[in-house]
Amino acid sequence: YQYRYVLYKIYNILPISNMQDIRKMNQKYYSKPDRQVQNEFILNFVTVETPKRKRPRYNLQEKQVTIKYFLNKQRNGVISRIPVCKKTFTDTLGVSKDRVQILCKKFLETGVTPVDKRGGDTRSQKFQGQKEAVKAFIESIKSVETHYMRGKNIQRKYLSSDLSISKLQLVQ
Repeated sequence: YQYRYVLYKIYNILPISNMQDIRKMNQKYYSKPDRQVQNEFILNFVTVETPKRKRPRYNLQEKQVTIKYFLNKQRNGVISRIPVCKKTFTDTLGVSKDRVQILCKKFLETGVTPVDKRGGDTRSQKFQGQKEAVKAFIESIKSVETHYMRGKNIQRKYLSSDLSISKLQLVQ
């Protein structure tokens, strides 16, 4: 008991009898690949506060958040949260310290889990009006019947062969 206490107090090593708890935490974290769900999972196991004391430091940025990290420990069917160091927490979940730091900082500022703004469809809606105008213009042009006899397709419409781009511009 005393050896574990010394390891935990001095080196902040997680006092776990087996690696089952770490494996369970890791599996729960990666069971949902959605980044938003993972962010909420991280926020469930940290407490975020503003620093209680401001220490004057020259040429350094002030500390903006104080984060305490916790992991679940199951013993005799009872799950308890135990405090751990940042390194243990990030190594258990396999995330970078910066991801946790930025997530906690944004959570403290807004009070809600930050929305992931990466990726997404940014271009398809940009030219939607032009696409509709081009489709409407093509539909307004009179179509001609195919000159082939076999396999007439009523779905297909053909433009007259005497049309050119300059004539189409005059049609507008």
